[in-house]
Amino acid sequence: MSANDYTCAIRTDGSIACWGELYSATSAKVPTGAFQSIATENDHACAVKTDGTVACWGSNDYGESGPRTDTFSTVGVGPHYNCGLRTDGTLTCWGLSTVGNAVPPAGTFVSLSVNGYHSCALRSDQTLACWGLATPGLVAAPPGQFVAVATGGTLVCALAVDGHIACWGAAEFVNAVPTGSFKSIAAGTNHACAVRTDGSVACWGDNTYQQATVPTGTFSQVDRTGSVAVTTAGAVAYWSNAQTTPPGKFVAIEAGNPYQGGTHYCAIKDNQSLTCWGTTGNLQHASPPTGSFKALTAGPSFFCGVTVAGDAKCWDDGGAEKPPPGTFTEVAGGLDNTCGVTSSGALSCWGSSAYGIESIPSGMFSSVALRYDDACALRSDAAMVCWGANYSDPSSSATNIDPGPFKNVSVGCGVLTNGELRCKAFKTARPGKYTSVKNDCAIRTNGRVECFGSSMRPAQD
Repeated sequence: MSANDYTCAIRTDGSIACWGELYSATSAKVPTGAFQSIATENDHACAVKTDGTVACWGSNDYGESGPRTDTFSTVGVGPHYNCGLRTDGTLTCWGLSTVGNAVPPAGTFVSLSVNGYHSCALRSDQTLACWGLATPGLVAAPPGQFVAVATGGTLVCALAVDGHIACWGAAEFVNAVPTGSFKSIAAGTNHACAVRTDGSVACWGDNTYQQATVPTGTFSQVDRTGSVAVTTAGAVAYWSNAQTTPPGKFVAIEAGNPYQGGTHYCAIKDNQSLTCWGTTGNLQHASPPTGSFKALTAGPSFFCGVTVAGDAKCWDDGGAEKPPPGTFTEVAGGLDNTCGVTSSGALSCWGSSAYGIESIPSGMFSSVALRYDDACALRSDAAMVCWGANYSDPSSSATNIDPGPFKNVSVGCGVLTNGELRCKAFKTARPGKYTSVKNDCAIRTNGRVECFGSSMRPAQD
């Protein structure tokens, strides 16, 4: 479960792992114990323990993180308030109530969905009840019987007992609801997606960033942001901020950070040349260096590549644009750092000296990955070694993920030689077999992409 810059997950043993930052949090200490569900907001989070009691942490300006004595089956969180479904089927809300968002209806219910300042719940007779922010029609639930409801930012959708979908809210986002029979549903800020009974996915609503465009095909590479990938046919597939792609076939692609003021892409074509496109924003140069390249990486505001001859070259803005001399096999970009594996197997890092990125571990390595102020590398003995801001404590090192052997690593996740995907946030392997992982996205052995965490998308099985 994630909210902007804060993500939490429940391990298989019931304990909670969280990473990122809670805004204005007075107490962000994650509770201990065994939990069955969790919900997060920008400044606080709540989780239901296996005994039904609730633990909340983070901001408590309006009592939203205060202790509770009742027991719950689920809890949803909103801005400075929470609503929960008690084990006796009744609803209760606590915290800040500005538009009736913390004033739930009476009766007994079987499920609850909270988003922003409005909520909807499914009664025990399968009818719907909604409350909170009334505009744009968010609490005007339709009549009928339903089996599930999902609240988005400007729309709400529900799955009827006969399998059809009903949506209400902002007219511009609910006027193209697909027909057919469905088995599950989810809603985002301005769009929704549902799984049909045949297993296919349909999405509708706002498609500004292609969030309502379901990707198809198999993939050979996905970039570090989880927003763009290269298909096995050499084409570029976008999940957000789609641009007009230059002609040709590609073998690798990376995206610059859109928060730098533009959406900028650079890619290696099948003839080993570089090409870049998109809106440059704060990036100073749109033209990559000439030559033949075999590897490519990106930071928030810079790109780096390795030529066929092994030279590291960086371009655009950013503090990591001056690589040291030597020959390299690959490079990886972080926040304002870059690290590379030299042709001899040694590691070399340059850029900011903050958080110890330049405190390189000993050994010989075959690959390296960076994310923000953390780094992980694959050592020649197939072990995963990590260092940086979140790895200064040996007890939180990558050895807690799995001793290996690994064949591919990213920051916090690695693919074992048997194809299992192991991540720091999950104590057991994720289901399925994988070939590679990069940040929050991994490629399965069948070429399908699975994303989790801040780039969460379901596996395309």
